[in-house]
Amino acid sequence: AASVKIFGNPEDSEIWPYRIPSFLGALISVFLTFYLGKMFFKPQVGFLGALLLECSVLLQVEATIATTDAALLATITAMMVMLGKIYLSNEKKPGVETWGFWLFCGMGVLLKGPIPLLVAFLTVLVLSLTERGWAFVRRLHPLPGVFLFLLVVLPWFWAIHKATGGAFVQKAFMEDLLPKLLGGHQSHGAPPGLYLALISVLFWPGILILLPSLKTAWQSKGNRAVRFLLAWAIPTWLAFEIIPTKLPHYILPVFPAISLLAGFYLDRISAMNGNVLSSLTKTFLARLSRGIFTAVALGICLGSLAFTLSFTHKVSIAAIVVVLGTGILLWLVFSKKGRGPVQTAVAICLAGGILMTMPVFSFVLPSGNAIWISREVARVVNHSEKGTGKKVLASVGYHEPSLVFWLGTRTRIDSLQEAIKDLEKNRLTHLLVFEEFKEPLLMATKRRGIRLKMIRHFRGFNYSKGKWRNLYLFKVVSP
Repeated sequence: AASVKIFGNPEDSEIWPYRIPSFLGALISVFLTFYLGKMFFKPQVGFLGALLLECSVLLQVEATIATTDAALLATITAMMVMLGKIYLSNEKKPGVETWGFWLFCGMGVLLKGPIPLLVAFLTVLVLSLTERGWAFVRRLHPLPGVFLFLLVVLPWFWAIHKATGGAFVQKAFMEDLLPKLLGGHQSHGAPPGLYLALISVLFWPGILILLPSLKTAWQSKGNRAVRFLLAWAIPTWLAFEIIPTKLPHYILPVFPAISLLAGFYLDRISAMNGNVLSSLTKTFLARLSRGIFTAVALGICLGSLAFTLSFTHKVSIAAIVVVLGTGILLWLVFSKKGRGPVQTAVAICLAGGILMTMPVFSFVLPSGNAIWISREVARVVNHSEKGTGKKVLASVGYHEPSLVFWLGTRTRIDSLQEAIKDLEKNRLTHLLVFEEFKEPLLMATKRRGIRLKMIRHFRGFNYSKGKWRNLYLFKVVSP
């Protein structure tokens, strides 16, 4: 709300002010990852971990869309910085770190429910079990800490309870959280192992060194900092694998931990005067990592070409840049040049970001009109209503919030019955329906004497559902 107040206007169709909190959340997460790596190890490890986190495909996606996940990552990373400080210190009295831990935990819960609690609980539980004692738990000072946590979260829950008569909390638990825990909610169910399969794409280009870095981390678990990062990453990862409902961004909270473990691995090779390319050919895991990295790079390259050909029927300059970037990346990985591990990692991250990720997000994806259905609908509606007064559209079947951004807050997301009632009351100027609602709509309007004129047929790809859909845009003809 503050971002839109400062940078935009709620009545405008511009969506970018809504994305600024995501960008800032991602940026803060990167800086906090650097700080944590510097605190645990040394600045070089923090820099490499932050770089790998920043360049990961998943964080790049979350930093550019208006959702809560990047901001949630910032609160979780801040919470884990505080928890890491408490873990490494022997201070028994509550200090800034203690209050900071509970404060950031509460902020994360306000953003997205119990996810920060899950991450913190699993990390503390595993560390306490491995050290065969509960001294760490006592250093968190649970009683005053929980009081601060409740002081952060309860005012909002009380306000939303009063505003909705208790319906919001009940619906959030019964219709959102509980179904996700018991089964595949909203067609997003998947068996355990999905995230293990997706990590090659989500953590690309860091996947090149992730597998050998995890092996090295496990061998170094006697190091308390490494043990903390493993206790952060592994239990949380397994928990999300077990939960039936799965979406790619669910495992984002483990990315700072695995990024720092990868940075620790690179620094260790560098200290041993090793060569990252030769190291990546010595073990099965290393060879597998290089193969996966290559496959994903080629997939991004071929996917960009296929996307531009399918949706624009031509090859764009951005797609050509992606092809060149893929060639440079593969040369960096397979060439025999004697580069050090740090130089290679930095070069791969920069090349992957500048020559692949940035062109895809900035030019390739925006060029595909068939996936930006709302934008095309708004363009036609605005053209048809030019100079004729206010436009009010109802959408039946197609329920994307982007329609509201493009056409204003008068836009209605209706069922067919609601849309017909709005037509009878002369509330609408336009109606957008999926193909399966077209005939029932025309039959109902004919019986009621309502005249509609079809002004455009759209065939678009609904990426949130993964399906091609036919949509029909009607204009209400005045009697």
